[in-house]
Amino acid sequence: MKKFLLGAVLGFLVLMSFNQANATVLTFDDLTSGYYDDINVYGGLNWYNFGVFRKDYDKYVNNAVVSGNFAAVSNMHGQYDSYIYSTNGTFDFTGAYLTSYHFSENPMTFIGRLNGQIIYQNTFTVSNQTPTAIQLNYMDIDRLDVIAGHVNNSSGEYVCMDNFTINEPFNGNPIPTPEPTSAILMLFGGIGSVLLKKSRK
Repeated sequence: MKKFLLGAVLGFLVLMSFNQANATVLTFDDLTSGYYDDINVYGGLNWYNFGVFRKDYDKYVNNAVVSGNFAAVSNMHGQYDSYIYSTNGTFDFTGAYLTSYHFSENPMTFIGRLNGQIIYQNTFTVSNQTPTAIQLNYMDIDRLDVIAGHVNNSSGEYVCMDNFTINEPFNGNPIPTPEPTSAILMLFGGIGSVLLKKSRK
């Protein structure tokens, strides 16, 4: 019984570590040594209309940096559309730290798509003083739209992002990995079945 319990616990820990194995935190600190630059390909994903800015570029970027010296800024070229996409299967978007650029408060929207269809959509209001941590857990998407300002507003507002967390793109269909709740149920289910067998003996 003790050996089983030890094995079950070890198995659970291995399962959890595997589930987090592909998690990547993008800090934007390894893209340039200058004040700013375009982001084209980063973290295995393609970035459209984003730039990376050093925190001493201005006070707004400085407020947005959570770790290191750089943050990403949407609408790099004043265009309304800013999005991140994969050409190598799907990816998971876990979350990020968001800060409004310039405006004291700014609504911003994430839209997760798969094959052109909207799968997820969430809107937040963020300030230009302190980063707001958001966690969305968009699973199996191939495009993430990042919209600063109102969804139907094309005025070219901006949002800063740092510590952008994803799971790396999958080649083809991902292998399903049990979520923590499912894994816990599996663990206790196995223990319960053993205890039931022993009580019947």
